[in-house]
Amino acid sequence: MDFRLSNARKTVYSRLIWAGFGLVVVGGDIAVAEEVGEAFWGSFGERSGRVEGVFMKTPNAGMFIGFDEESEIAAFSSDVDWDPEGQFVLQGFSTSAESNGMTPTTGIGRTLTTGEGVILESSFEDSDLRFEAFSKSEATLVHLRLEGETQGELFAITGTDGQSFALFLGDGGFVHGGELEALGAARYLFETKHGDRFEFDLDQPSRNSYFLKDGRRGQLHASESVLDEASESSRIRLTEVRSSFAKTKEVGADALHFILSGEGETEVDLMTSILLDVRDLGVSASVNELRIELFELDENDDWDRLFSSLPLARLKVADGSEFDVAYGGVLSATLGEGTYLVQVMGLWEMDAFVETRVGVEPQDSLEVVNASILYQCGDGGEHRLGFEFSGEGVAKALIRNVGPSLREYDVENCTVDPSIAVYRAGLKSWKNEDWGTNFALNEMIGQAEELGAFPLDVESKDAAVSLSISEGAYEASARGSLESSSFEMIEVYCEIGPSQ
Repeated sequence: MDFRLSNARKTVYSRLIWAGFGLVVVGGDIAVAEEVGEAFWGSFGERSGRVEGVFMKTPNAGMFIGFDEESEIAAFSSDVDWDPEGQFVLQGFSTSAESNGMTPTTGIGRTLTTGEGVILESSFEDSDLRFEAFSKSEATLVHLRLEGETQGELFAITGTDGQSFALFLGDGGFVHGGELEALGAARYLFETKHGDRFEFDLDQPSRNSYFLKDGRRGQLHASESVLDEASESSRIRLTEVRSSFAKTKEVGADALHFILSGEGETEVDLMTSILLDVRDLGVSASVNELRIELFELDENDDWDRLFSSLPLARLKVADGSEFDVAYGGVLSATLGEGTYLVQVMGLWEMDAFVETRVGVEPQDSLEVVNASILYQCGDGGEHRLGFEFSGEGVAKALIRNVGPSLREYDVENCTVDPSIAVYRAGLKSWKNEDWGTNFALNEMIGQAEELGAFPLDVESKDAAVSLSISEGAYEASARGSLESSSFEMIEVYCEIGPSQ
């Protein structure tokens, strides 16, 4: 028999139908996400205080970086709201060598125009810390993300008066701040007290790199734009999703889901290729039962079969053993808005490597906004969800591997502690376990709500990463549990652009 989704599992996908949202993008030629504003430079406590910091006031919000390299204190907020009178409220967090993780930090303050040289002051709730700024200048905010052997973010504020500070948020829930050293007209070096090293060049982004003390290294890439308005001339969209996995006998084939949102119709090509051992064919169902089938979730949360392909055709195997045999096929359809499931039927009694692809011709008013694979873990083999973006610009994407939280939707026998690794161009660029420990947890929760993702318990051991996606092919990977009855779901949510 073939693996089919039960009514309980269908409930998960019935929650994923959602409307489109505006896309925040930048042009393809922009190398580094920058924003110019007014910066206030100062310190905590007395003028001789060691805890340095900078408030930067941007057109849309603001940012605060504070640090004491000797005491290993660091404070950070990317959520600073100013009013026209110069008063502000910040929401952020702080950490120190004595703390076990990050502590929420809330502060209030105001700019001053009178006479004692203090031009900004703030106080922090639940602490005795007070920040005073004694100078101000025009400054540039640079926001970079780490890609390679770890994930994290680097914020740098460079002032026209020569003052420059930086702060590194690592994937282990730690924060390091310090002074930024200018190596040239647009080239900078930031070294943390612990020996982490970051170099970036505003004019030559190919030189941007990091090397952490523990040996992890990679590239620094521009984060999402700080612009609020969407650019209609710069557009990136999801054009292909795919699943690939190795299955064993009596373990079901992965179910590949995708959601189209918008108006109108578009052409969709469903493709599969299967590599089998010819010795299995004598004891299994006939190869004539190998087909691609397409289902749609109806208003009653039931899967209706829309189309079935002809029996898969025999393919030539370029490389492989004498027992390898391959089959493949294509099923084309014209689809409108809806939630769809693609599955290869007839594989229950076979060992096989299976790849299934969904290619979509996006329209101005209709495009793919979500893709996922729900799979039954077998012998610890790897399951991969691939996705490809085309166009120009940058979009936000949320990629998750959900196990424990599936229980909220009556899915039994879920995995206990899933992980996720995301590859770009074949290189592992991002990874996560236990999404609740992510340094950008609050941002991720808000992103999930905005993109229509079902909520996760912050105490759960589900895995998730938030990425700024540009044109190219990506792949999310999870190594399945050894328990053959357990289930996980890898999924990607992405922003969609405004109607043209």
